Amino acid sequence: MKNKLTNGTKTRFDDLPTITSDDYQPENQEETDLRILGYHHFYQMGVYDAQEHIETEMRRNNVTGWRVGHANKNDVVPDDLIVYRVGQVRVHAGDQNYILYIWKHKSTKSA
Repeated sequence: MKNKLTNGTKTRFDDLPTITSDDYQPENQEETDLRILGYHHFYQMGVYDAQEHIETEMRRNNVTGWRVGHANKNDVVPDDLIVYRVGQVRVHAGDQNYILYIWKHKSTKSA
């Protein structure tokens, strides 16, 4: 499965490959450089705190032009976004994991 949404099919956030997996298929140097963010597992942390942690990593590694978000695993990825899964967070024991991802609009894609 490709990590990009180019054919208009409905892809769930849980179906996205992780940014560090072999299924991650960067198309340019900018997307290759995103691997520096790694993959994050958070436990007993709020989703916004986890997002802030990833934003800090992005600033520290000079990753610009991308935003951080979270979603339930069954949420559908919007067709107009380029999305990469960078982690997950479980707020309480017994809760489902929330998917952490970075995204930007396809119209801002680098050449």
